Amino acid sequence: MLTRKNIRISRAEALKYLFLEAHAVPGILAACISNLVVFGIVFGILYLGRFIQYSNEGFIVSAIFFLLFGIPQYFIKKQEFLLYEKTTSDIFLFDIFTLPLYLLLFGGLFTYYFVPDWISKNSGQTSVLTIVVTIFIVALIFSYVFNTIWKLVDFYLLGLFSGKDWFLMAEKDHFINVLAMRFQEAKRYSVPLSVVVIRLEIQRFNGSQKRLLDQIYRKISISLREIDTISHFNAWNVFYLLSPITQAAAKGMLDRMVRILQEMVNVRGIQADIIVESSVSAIRAETQTEFDLLQPNFSERVEVKSPVPVSK
Repeated sequence: MLTRKNIRISRAEALKYLFLEAHAVPGILAACISNLVVFGIVFGILYLGRFIQYSNEGFIVSAIFFLLFGIPQYFIKKQEFLLYEKTTSDIFLFDIFTLPLYLLLFGGLFTYYFVPDWISKNSGQTSVLTIVVTIFIVALIFSYVFNTIWKLVDFYLLGLFSGKDWFLMAEKDHFINVLAMRFQEAKRYSVPLSVVVIRLEIQRFNGSQKRLLDQIYRKISISLREIDTISHFNAWNVFYLLSPITQAAAKGMLDRMVRILQEMVNVRGIQADIIVESSVSAIRAETQTEFDLLQPNFSERVEVKSPVPVSK
Protein backbone atom coordinates (compact mmCIF):
# COMPACT_ATOMS: atom_id res chain seq x y z
CA MET A 1 0.00 0.00 0.00
CA LEU A 2 1.05 3.57 -0.72
CA THR A 3 0.12 6.29 1.75
CA ARG A 4 0.53 10.03 1.38
CA LYS A 5 -1.36 12.59 3.42
CA ASN A 6 -5.00 11.40 3.51
CA ILE A 7 -4.71 9.09 0.48
CA ARG A 8 -4.08 5.37 0.86
CA ILE A 9 -4.13 3.20 -2.26
CA SER A 10 -2.49 0.04 -3.54
CA ARG A 11 0.59 0.18 -5.75
CA ALA A 12 -1.43 -1.44 -8.55
CA GLU A 13 -3.96 1.41 -8.41
CA ALA A 14 -1.18 4.00 -8.38
CA LEU A 15 0.32 2.29 -11.44
CA LYS A 16 -3.08 2.51 -13.10
CA TYR A 17 -3.11 6.30 -12.67
CA LEU A 18 0.36 6.58 -14.21
CA PHE A 19 -0.50 4.35 -17.17
CA LEU A 20 -3.70 6.24 -17.94
CA GLU A 21 -2.01 9.66 -17.81
CA ALA A 22 1.42 8.94 -19.31
CA HIS A 23 2.10 9.19 -23.02
CA ALA A 24 3.13 6.16 -25.06
CA VAL A 25 6.81 7.08 -25.47
CA PRO A 26 7.73 7.33 -21.75
CA GLY A 27 5.44 4.35 -21.09
CA ILE A 28 7.20 2.10 -23.61
CA LEU A 29 10.61 3.37 -22.51
CA ALA A 30 9.83 2.60 -18.85
CA ALA A 31 8.48 -0.86 -19.70
CA CYS A 32 11.50 -1.82 -21.84
CA ILE A 33 14.09 -0.53 -19.37
CA SER A 34 12.22 -2.23 -16.50
CA ASN A 35 12.46 -5.52 -18.39
CA LEU A 36 16.15 -5.00 -18.95
CA VAL A 37 16.79 -4.11 -15.28
CA VAL A 38 14.88 -7.11 -13.94
CA PHE A 39 16.51 -9.41 -16.50
CA GLY A 40 19.91 -8.19 -15.32
CA ILE A 41 18.94 -8.93 -11.71
CA VAL A 42 17.71 -12.44 -12.53
CA PHE A 43 20.70 -13.21 -14.76
CA GLY A 44 23.10 -11.90 -12.12
CA ILE A 45 21.53 -14.14 -9.44
CA LEU A 46 21.76 -17.19 -11.68
CA TYR A 47 25.35 -16.39 -12.63
CA LEU A 48 26.55 -15.63 -9.10
CA GLY A 49 24.85 -18.78 -7.87
CA ARG A 50 26.79 -20.67 -10.55
CA PHE A 51 23.63 -22.03 -12.07
CA ILE A 52 24.66 -20.81 -15.52
CA GLN A 53 27.86 -19.98 -17.35
CA TYR A 54 28.20 -16.52 -18.84
CA SER A 55 28.51 -16.10 -22.58
CA ASN A 56 28.36 -12.85 -24.52
CA GLU A 57 26.16 -14.29 -27.24
CA GLY A 58 23.59 -15.80 -24.89
CA PHE A 59 23.43 -12.74 -22.66
CA ILE A 60 23.04 -10.23 -25.52
CA VAL A 61 20.38 -12.26 -27.36
CA SER A 62 18.40 -12.82 -24.14
CA ALA A 63 18.67 -9.16 -23.17
CA ILE A 64 17.37 -8.05 -26.58
CA PHE A 65 14.38 -10.40 -26.34
CA PHE A 66 13.48 -9.14 -22.88
CA LEU A 67 14.02 -5.52 -23.94
CA LEU A 68 11.69 -5.79 -26.94
CA PHE A 69 9.13 -7.65 -24.85
CA GLY A 70 8.53 -4.38 -23.00
CA ILE A 71 6.66 -2.96 -26.02
CA PRO A 72 3.72 -5.44 -25.98
CA GLN A 73 3.83 -5.36 -22.17
CA TYR A 74 3.08 -1.63 -22.15
CA PHE A 75 0.16 -1.84 -24.57
CA ILE A 76 -1.38 -4.88 -22.84
CA LYS A 77 -1.15 -3.21 -19.43
CA LYS A 78 -2.57 0.02 -20.85
CA GLN A 79 -5.49 -1.88 -22.38
CA GLU A 80 -6.12 -3.64 -19.07
CA PHE A 81 -6.47 -0.32 -17.25
CA LEU A 82 -8.66 1.15 -20.02
CA LEU A 83 -11.00 -1.83 -19.68
CA TYR A 84 -11.07 -1.28 -15.93
CA GLU A 85 -12.09 2.35 -16.47
CA LYS A 86 -14.99 1.25 -18.68
CA THR A 87 -16.20 -1.73 -16.64
CA THR A 88 -14.93 -0.89 -13.10
CA SER A 89 -14.04 -4.58 -12.86
CA ASP A 90 -10.60 -6.10 -12.51
CA ILE A 91 -9.67 -7.80 -15.78
CA PHE A 92 -6.31 -9.53 -15.47
CA LEU A 93 -5.50 -9.10 -19.14
CA PHE A 94 -1.83 -8.43 -18.44
CA ASP A 95 -1.26 -11.65 -16.51
CA ILE A 96 -3.24 -13.74 -19.01
CA PHE A 97 -1.10 -12.62 -21.94
CA THR A 98 2.29 -11.97 -20.40
CA LEU A 99 2.76 -15.00 -18.14
CA PRO A 100 2.72 -17.48 -21.08
CA LEU A 101 5.23 -15.24 -22.88
CA TYR A 102 7.39 -15.12 -19.74
CA LEU A 103 7.26 -18.93 -19.69
CA LEU A 104 8.48 -19.04 -23.29
CA LEU A 105 11.29 -16.57 -22.63
CA PHE A 106 12.52 -18.26 -19.45
CA GLY A 107 11.94 -21.70 -20.95
CA GLY A 108 14.16 -20.77 -23.87
CA LEU A 109 16.74 -19.19 -21.54
CA PHE A 110 16.97 -22.26 -19.29
CA THR A 111 16.96 -24.64 -22.25
CA TYR A 112 19.87 -22.76 -23.80
CA TYR A 113 21.95 -22.71 -20.61
CA PHE A 114 20.93 -25.88 -18.74
CA VAL A 115 20.01 -28.62 -21.18
CA PRO A 116 23.36 -29.13 -22.97
CA ASP A 117 25.26 -29.29 -19.67
CA TRP A 118 22.58 -31.46 -18.05
CA ILE A 119 22.60 -33.98 -20.89
CA SER A 120 26.41 -34.20 -20.92
CA LYS A 121 26.51 -34.92 -17.19
CA ASN A 122 23.50 -37.25 -17.06
CA SER A 123 23.55 -38.87 -20.49
CA GLY A 124 21.09 -41.74 -20.65
CA GLN A 125 20.00 -41.29 -17.02
CA THR A 126 17.41 -38.49 -17.33
CA SER A 127 14.29 -38.70 -19.47
CA VAL A 128 13.16 -35.92 -21.76
CA LEU A 129 9.92 -35.63 -19.78
CA THR A 130 11.86 -34.94 -16.56
CA ILE A 131 13.86 -32.21 -18.27
CA VAL A 132 10.73 -30.57 -19.74
CA VAL A 133 8.81 -30.67 -16.44
CA THR A 134 11.78 -29.31 -14.48
CA ILE A 135 12.31 -26.43 -16.92
CA PHE A 136 8.58 -25.66 -16.90
CA ILE A 137 8.41 -25.50 -13.08
CA VAL A 138 11.53 -23.36 -12.77
CA ALA A 139 10.39 -21.08 -15.62
CA LEU A 140 6.98 -20.68 -13.97
CA ILE A 141 8.53 -19.65 -10.65
CA PHE A 142 10.86 -17.15 -12.33
CA SER A 143 7.96 -15.80 -14.42
CA TYR A 144 5.94 -14.88 -11.33
CA VAL A 145 8.99 -13.39 -9.62
CA PHE A 146 9.93 -11.44 -12.75
CA ASN A 147 6.37 -10.14 -13.18
CA THR A 148 6.21 -8.92 -9.58
CA ILE A 149 9.57 -7.13 -9.70
CA TRP A 150 8.77 -5.66 -13.12
CA LYS A 151 5.64 -3.93 -11.82
CA LEU A 152 7.65 -2.41 -8.98
CA VAL A 153 10.47 -1.13 -11.21
CA ASP A 154 8.07 0.07 -13.91
CA PHE A 155 6.08 2.03 -11.33
CA TYR A 156 9.10 4.13 -10.37
CA LEU A 157 10.48 4.51 -13.91
CA LEU A 158 7.12 5.46 -15.39
CA GLY A 159 6.68 8.17 -12.77
CA LEU A 160 10.22 9.40 -13.48
CA PHE A 161 10.00 9.40 -17.29
CA SER A 162 6.44 10.73 -17.59
CA GLY A 163 6.81 13.46 -14.98
CA LYS A 164 3.44 12.43 -13.57
CA ASP A 165 2.65 11.95 -9.89
CA TRP A 166 0.08 9.32 -8.90
CA PHE A 167 -0.82 11.32 -5.79
CA LEU A 168 -2.23 14.28 -7.75
CA MET A 169 -4.48 11.96 -9.75
CA ALA A 170 -5.52 9.89 -6.74
CA GLU A 171 -6.30 12.99 -4.68
CA LYS A 172 -8.40 14.46 -7.50
CA ASP A 173 -10.39 11.21 -7.76
CA HIS A 174 -10.91 11.22 -3.99
CA PHE A 175 -12.15 14.81 -4.08
CA ILE A 176 -14.60 14.11 -6.92
CA ASN A 177 -15.97 11.06 -5.08
CA VAL A 178 -16.51 13.10 -1.90
CA LEU A 179 -18.06 15.91 -3.95
CA ALA A 180 -20.52 13.50 -5.60
CA MET A 181 -21.63 12.18 -2.21
CA ARG A 182 -21.95 15.65 -0.66
CA PHE A 183 -23.79 16.96 -3.73
CA GLN A 184 -26.45 14.25 -3.44
CA GLU A 185 -26.84 15.00 0.27
CA ALA A 186 -27.14 18.74 -0.40
CA LYS A 187 -29.80 18.19 -3.07
CA ARG A 188 -31.76 15.70 -0.99
CA TYR A 189 -31.76 17.61 2.29
CA SER A 190 -31.51 21.18 0.90
CA VAL A 191 -28.31 22.00 2.75
CA PRO A 192 -25.63 24.41 1.47
CA LEU A 193 -22.51 23.26 -0.31
CA SER A 194 -19.64 25.37 -1.66
CA VAL A 195 -16.39 24.81 -3.51
CA VAL A 196 -13.54 27.28 -3.04
CA VAL A 197 -10.75 27.21 -5.62
CA ILE A 198 -7.35 28.76 -4.94
CA ARG A 199 -4.61 29.08 -7.54
CA LEU A 200 -1.25 30.28 -6.29
CA GLU A 201 1.52 31.88 -8.30
CA ILE A 202 4.81 32.20 -6.45
CA GLN A 203 7.15 34.91 -7.66
CA ARG A 204 10.73 35.86 -6.79
CA PHE A 205 11.33 32.82 -4.61
CA ASN A 206 14.78 31.22 -4.58
CA GLY A 207 13.88 27.92 -2.88
CA SER A 208 11.80 24.92 -3.93
CA GLN A 209 8.35 26.10 -4.98
CA LYS A 210 6.92 22.61 -4.56
CA ARG A 211 8.13 22.47 -0.96
CA LEU A 212 6.67 25.89 -0.22
CA LEU A 213 3.35 24.88 -1.81
CA ASP A 214 3.33 21.75 0.33
CA GLN A 215 3.85 23.86 3.46
CA ILE A 216 0.97 26.14 2.45
CA TYR A 217 -1.23 23.11 1.74
CA ARG A 218 -0.52 21.62 5.17
CA LYS A 219 -1.12 24.94 6.92
CA ILE A 220 -4.50 25.36 5.22
CA SER A 221 -5.43 21.72 5.89
CA ILE A 222 -4.82 22.15 9.62
CA SER A 223 -7.13 25.20 9.73
CA LEU A 224 -10.08 23.29 8.20
CA ARG A 225 -12.77 21.34 10.00
CA GLU A 226 -13.06 17.57 9.74
CA ILE A 227 -16.14 17.87 7.53
CA ASP A 228 -14.23 20.03 5.04
CA THR A 229 -12.17 18.52 2.24
CA ILE A 230 -9.09 19.96 0.56
CA SER A 231 -7.35 18.59 -2.49
CA HIS A 232 -4.81 19.46 -5.14
CA PHE A 233 -6.47 19.53 -8.54
CA ASN A 234 -4.30 18.70 -11.56
CA ALA A 235 -1.43 20.84 -10.27
CA TRP A 236 0.50 21.46 -7.05
CA ASN A 237 -0.46 25.13 -7.01
CA VAL A 238 -4.23 24.63 -7.35
CA PHE A 239 -6.28 23.79 -4.24
CA TYR A 240 -9.97 22.86 -4.20
CA LEU A 241 -11.82 23.16 -0.88
CA LEU A 242 -15.22 21.55 -0.36
CA SER A 243 -17.37 22.65 2.57
CA PRO A 244 -21.07 22.39 3.53
CA ILE A 245 -21.47 26.16 3.90
CA THR A 246 -23.17 28.99 2.03
CA GLN A 247 -21.44 31.06 -0.62
CA ALA A 248 -21.12 34.00 1.78
CA ALA A 249 -19.48 31.77 4.39
CA ALA A 250 -17.23 30.33 1.67
CA LYS A 251 -15.99 33.83 0.89
CA GLY A 252 -15.21 34.21 4.58
CA MET A 253 -13.26 30.94 4.40
CA LEU A 254 -11.37 32.31 1.42
CA ASP A 255 -10.46 35.45 3.35
CA ARG A 256 -9.17 33.23 6.16
CA MET A 257 -6.96 31.35 3.71
CA VAL A 258 -5.47 34.63 2.50
CA ARG A 259 -4.77 35.67 6.10
CA ILE A 260 -3.01 32.35 6.67
CA LEU A 261 -0.75 33.10 3.71
CA GLN A 262 -0.06 36.59 5.02
CA GLU A 263 0.84 35.16 8.44
CA MET A 264 3.17 32.62 6.85
CA VAL A 265 4.95 35.31 4.85
CA ASN A 266 5.12 37.85 7.70
CA VAL A 267 5.85 35.60 10.69
CA ARG A 268 8.11 33.06 9.04
CA GLY A 269 9.86 35.65 6.91
CA ILE A 270 9.36 33.81 3.63
CA GLN A 271 11.05 35.82 0.92
CA ALA A 272 8.49 35.46 -1.82
CA ASP A 273 5.54 37.23 -3.38
CA ILE A 274 2.42 35.08 -3.69
CA ILE A 275 -0.42 35.91 -6.06
CA VAL A 276 -3.69 34.31 -4.99
CA GLU A 277 -6.40 33.83 -7.62
CA SER A 278 -9.65 32.48 -6.25
CA SER A 279 -13.16 31.45 -7.12
CA VAL A 280 -16.21 30.45 -5.09
CA SER A 281 -19.03 28.26 -6.37
CA ALA A 282 -22.12 27.27 -4.40
CA ILE A 283 -24.95 24.87 -5.09
CA ARG A 284 -28.13 26.49 -6.37
CA ALA A 285 -31.59 25.30 -7.32
CA GLU A 286 -30.58 25.30 -11.00
CA THR A 287 -27.33 23.39 -10.41
CA GLN A 288 -27.68 20.13 -12.34
CA THR A 289 -24.56 18.13 -11.45
CA GLU A 290 -21.64 18.34 -9.08
CA PHE A 291 -19.36 19.17 -12.01
CA ASP A 292 -21.07 22.54 -12.32
CA LEU A 293 -19.22 23.46 -9.11
CA LEU A 294 -15.85 22.65 -10.67
CA GLN A 295 -15.80 25.54 -13.14
CA PRO A 296 -13.78 28.32 -11.48
CA ASN A 297 -13.88 31.82 -12.92
CA PHE A 298 -11.02 33.23 -10.76
CA SER A 299 -12.77 36.54 -10.23
CA GLU A 300 -10.72 37.47 -7.16
CA ARG A 301 -7.00 38.27 -7.19
CA VAL A 302 -4.90 39.15 -4.14
CA GLU A 303 -1.14 39.65 -3.89
CA VAL A 304 0.65 38.70 -0.69
CA LYS A 305 3.97 40.48 -0.60
CA SER A 306 6.95 39.60 1.56
CA PRO A 307 7.92 42.37 4.03
CA VAL A 308 11.52 41.23 3.63
CA PRO A 309 13.26 42.38 0.44
CA VAL A 310 13.53 39.37 -1.88
CA SER A 311 17.13 38.52 -2.55
CA LYS A 312 18.09 38.10 -6.15
